[in-house]
Amino acid sequence: MIQRHRLLLGILVLALLPRLIHLDSSPLGRHAWRQSDTASVARNFHENGYQLFRPQIDWAVPGYVEMEFPLYPWVTSLGYGLLGEAEWIARSLAVFGSLLAILFLFLVLRRVLSEAAALWGAFFLALLPLSLYFGRAIMPESWMLAASAAGIYWFLRWSEEDSWGAYVLSAATVGLACLLKLTNLYLGLPLLWLGWRRYGSRVLLQWKIWLHALLVAVPVGLWYWHAHELGATYGASFNILTTAGSDKWGNWALLLQPDFYSRLIFGYIAGRLVTWIGFVLLVLALFLPRNTRRERLLDVWFLAIVVVLLIANQGAYDHEYYSLPLLLPAAGFLGKLFDRKMESKRLLLTLAALAIVALSLYRYFGYLEEEAGTGVGGFPARQDSMAARILQTHTAPSEVVVSCNATNPTWLYLARRRGWGRTCAAETQISLQQLLDSGAASMFGRWSDLQSFQGKRMSRYLRATHPFAFDDGEWFVARLAERISPRMAYPKRIYASDLLARRHAELGPPVDWRFESGRWDLGSTGLRGEAVKGRFSAVAPPSLPPEVAGEVAIALRMRHLRGRGTQQGVTVQAWKQDADTHLSVVLRPRKGTMTLVLTEGGKVLFRETRPVHLRMGKLYRLGLDYDHLGFHVRLGRRPILSAPDRFSTPPSGAIALHGLNLDVDVERLRVSVQEHGG
Repeated sequence: MIQRHRLLLGILVLALLPRLIHLDSSPLGRHAWRQSDTASVARNFHENGYQLFRPQIDWAVPGYVEMEFPLYPWVTSLGYGLLGEAEWIARSLAVFGSLLAILFLFLVLRRVLSEAAALWGAFFLALLPLSLYFGRAIMPESWMLAASAAGIYWFLRWSEEDSWGAYVLSAATVGLACLLKLTNLYLGLPLLWLGWRRYGSRVLLQWKIWLHALLVAVPVGLWYWHAHELGATYGASFNILTTAGSDKWGNWALLLQPDFYSRLIFGYIAGRLVTWIGFVLLVLALFLPRNTRRERLLDVWFLAIVVVLLIANQGAYDHEYYSLPLLLPAAGFLGKLFDRKMESKRLLLTLAALAIVALSLYRYFGYLEEEAGTGVGGFPARQDSMAARILQTHTAPSEVVVSCNATNPTWLYLARRRGWGRTCAAETQISLQQLLDSGAASMFGRWSDLQSFQGKRMSRYLRATHPFAFDDGEWFVARLAERISPRMAYPKRIYASDLLARRHAELGPPVDWRFESGRWDLGSTGLRGEAVKGRFSAVAPPSLPPEVAGEVAIALRMRHLRGRGTQQGVTVQAWKQDADTHLSVVLRPRKGTMTLVLTEGGKVLFRETRPVHLRMGKLYRLGLDYDHLGFHVRLGRRPILSAPDRFSTPPSGAIALHGLNLDVDVERLRVSVQEHGG
């Protein structure tokens, strides 16, 4: 007996050591989203008074959220209060839950199989890859596994010993398991089987069975009703009940897709849960004979989890940790196989066990690399870390931030900011104004996430109406709490008539607009220009990146005739600074024509005129674009003219021209320029 206990202790130590690696790391890499959510709830408990029944997240304001019973983050917050806020506290509590799960699985298997099978089962649960990873993740998964194994163990003891202590502990631990994860309601099936094993066909007539169910159902029902009310009232949810049928539960059409079963069985269970070698052995173990009725507990346990995975099919398809409960019966089946076949297949099973451990550690350390931001798989972690540094540097701690990362809280959590998580490409001016009215001070995101049609509209709106605290071409921090007039917008909108009238005036902050002797300078973009005698030109300087080098210049020329609302024409010119090549677009509103002229060395290479219908008082957008086929002119979204590519160099020098829009107001004799930076 002492030898068996030493073996169990050795397994627990073996389980502990790899889980202590990078114990203080931030929630990055794999499942950073879910870990950051849990960590943010713990931090908000710590900072806002340890209100267990009012969990708060960072990606909504005020942030009260529908979620599982937040016991794990609440206990973590108590640790923060005692020892200071640190991720190692949250991870240490997860490790503790993982060790408890190993212990209670051992106790269950010792009762239904044998002590040797129990030791083997504990060994595999200690070292299988997802058990290792989620056994130290900032998530309640390890506590859920421990509560599940403990609930079955105490109910098994009660069914065999009729101990009221075991009965109460079973109700408490099963209830806790269901509070931590609603999908753990599957535990009712193995418990019902244990009750049937004791009472036979009269199991449903036993008041103790119904009392046990009531003791579990009442707190679980009360909590999830309360959580649903929080989600309905404050609009933040982990989508447990609020969007049932689309996010986690009951997507029955998915059950008809072969990809669902392929991903679940081969991608999650074989590839990550038990390893491929462990999967083959698990299949073999499922067909071993049942020597006692007790052993069928593993069958019912396994099948119950399969049923709940089919019901919560969308969650099981999207997230590998929905399959974690399978670890408990799967480890039991592997322990049973190794116990019964070790004598006859010692060498083969020893090599298989070593291979399972090697594959598990290989995958586990790969996960840790992702978390540390090293290697190819560490790119998301590096991106999230960079985002958090930018957000923390360019916003104040008290600012409410709109994070363009959907409801992924990683950026907000790492930067210690709160606000709203939004898909900014789907935002409109109205929804953005609602966020402003609710207190939003800044918007943070990546320009690459604003490439859809609606996203580009939002991008133009932000640049036209709000200053930027940070913009490096990839990331941006827009100051939503501050507004600027269109003449100070970024990219700047320049009104040629205003340049003529106020070229000696100061327009806006000197950092962005400076007028000296008719010259202007846009410091934030590096563009320079000049307004002299009705002519306006904008040149991209050499200091810009090579892909937007200043080889192309844009000019506007306006000539006025007598009489209100008349204009002879507007000419837009583009030319190579190192070659005598010019492209001109002449717009004549009175004649209703647009002419495209391409010249080289004073010789006209291409000229074409098209009729256009322009009405006085209407604002038109004239667009110039350049690609490998040549120049293209748009009026609004409608292509009007095209000219072949006659420039002697590749289009890299002309990219500064791409995306240029000119707003032409033919009644007020005004032209504005908007350049989209490539």
